[in-house]
Amino acid sequence: MEKKKYDLHKIGSAVFRAAGAVTVATEALGLCAFFYLATFTRYMADDFCEIVTLRRGSALSVAYQIYMFGNYRSSNRFSKLLLVSWSAWLGRHDVQLLPIVMIILWLLGLIWIIYEVRKMINLQQPVLVDLFIAISLVFFSILQAPNLLQTFFWRSSSIVHFLPLVLFSLLTGFILFQIRSARGNSPALWVSVAVFLVAFVVGGSGETPTILMVAVYALLLLFFWQRQGLERRPGLILFGSAFIGTFLALCALFLAPSNISRGKTSLLALPLAIAKSLKFAFDFIWDTLLILPIPTLVVVILSGLLFFCLYIKPNQQALLPAQKKRVAMALVLVPLLSYLFIAVSFMPSAYAQSYPIERARFIGRFLMTTALFFEGALLGVWFAQLKTFLSYRHILFPVAGFLLLVVGFYPLRGGLWLWNNVESYRMWASSQDERQREIYRLAESGEQDPVVEWFPNRAGVKDIDSSAAHWMNKCVANYYGFNTIRSIPMGE
Repeated sequence: MEKKKYDLHKIGSAVFRAAGAVTVATEALGLCAFFYLATFTRYMADDFCEIVTLRRGSALSVAYQIYMFGNYRSSNRFSKLLLVSWSAWLGRHDVQLLPIVMIILWLLGLIWIIYEVRKMINLQQPVLVDLFIAISLVFFSILQAPNLLQTFFWRSSSIVHFLPLVLFSLLTGFILFQIRSARGNSPALWVSVAVFLVAFVVGGSGETPTILMVAVYALLLLFFWQRQGLERRPGLILFGSAFIGTFLALCALFLAPSNISRGKTSLLALPLAIAKSLKFAFDFIWDTLLILPIPTLVVVILSGLLFFCLYIKPNQQALLPAQKKRVAMALVLVPLLSYLFIAVSFMPSAYAQSYPIERARFIGRFLMTTALFFEGALLGVWFAQLKTFLSYRHILFPVAGFLLLVVGFYPLRGGLWLWNNVESYRMWASSQDERQREIYRLAESGEQDPVVEWFPNRAGVKDIDSSAAHWMNKCVANYYGFNTIRSIPMGE
């Protein structure tokens, strides 16, 4: 009997390792399809305006001038142009490389956070599990993104709505690492100053990620305030620095001269915005359950099976009563906190009296994906503690591993969906390149008011208009050195 149990344990371990490897591999293949799509990215809409604006002088001076005296819709985002100028360091293929670099950095940031949290709470699990969790969160968030092109492939939009999330992850991982390294001592002054400055710069790029950062860092401050141990002092100092940096950035966004001049700084509108954001968050979650039921269920099942396997293993110790109580509390707190954080991220849109546009909903998508994953993980741990299951753990371990292996192939479907977009992206990029060659030919011939081929807007992103007076046409004309430019339909 003991030999049979030992053999089942060996089989279960082999199947479990294979299931983890398959899941990570299929999700990595999906990300490769995403990276290939990124190669068909081109400058769009506001990208031209930002490049032209940065030609006026140094990025810092231009950003200051725009913030203080600008009168268009995003002049309050004081660090956006800085981030645009830094992305140009990627070279001539900056807009193609930027989405790839952002996703890789985001993945590394999430792995870093998971690793540091695990060290802090003394949770023993293989580092590959950290990779499994991080790549699953990244893949399923991308797969369910409300607007793939606007969120990742349009530089002007991604720097406002996605890049801050990436930098937020890296900054949080760095803070957790410094807390662990401090061993109860106060961190070095340069570390606190660096955290403050990075938080301030990241927060100045856009309202949606910044207000979320403020809420998250406020909660972490509260967590470390009541925590006893070596992490308390450095945690309060560093997360306090991050909170102050992001809060000041949020104030700077809200109280920008352009907002004040246009009467967009009313504190009286905040209560209504809070009420609307709570409703918008509920609608968003409900719509997700109705429109995306399969990916939603897969995320829960995938994480549930992973942690059920980890905690049902024959050599795994059962949780102590206090640990079981914390799991039960977390099962309630995770969905509640995720709902509140989604509502917080929707507040800037609610303040503007509108439901968040697609690109502004991506942070909500990531938050919901994360909540679903960890809710599934907690359910997996909870089921693994049931006495009936514990009695048959030598059988359940290989069975759960096999089920995880089966579910681990699901990301191939998502990767195939991403791959199916390749041809449309390729055709769009080819037509853009062909038109750009024609524009350069016209410029070389001395044309000052060219008429080029009209293309329809793509995924809600504006293309060159038929009116030379349109704001985008003016930016494109300045970019190529023309007096004016406009478009008309040509051919098919």
